[in-house]
Amino acid sequence: MKDIWVDYKKLTGIFIDPYGKTRIYQDHVPLIVSLINKSLADIVDPYSKHARLNLIGKLSIVKDGLLAIGD
Repeated sequence: MKDIWVDYKKLTGIFIDPYGKTRIYQDHVPLIVSLINKSLADIVDPYSKHARLNLIGKLSIVKDGLLAIGD
């Protein structure tokens, strides 16, 4: 997913900190979904592809934005 977060930062200026908290607003969710869709063409590992498709499904139901909390 690192490639998606790099592209997201380029387009929005918002850095997704893998060790901190980042608020992702509802209007940015479609952008993230489109970046994930774009990345699917380059993925050959079926597990990675399935994980990203699963994430798209979960993001598609977001109504109020997200709070991304790193590990």
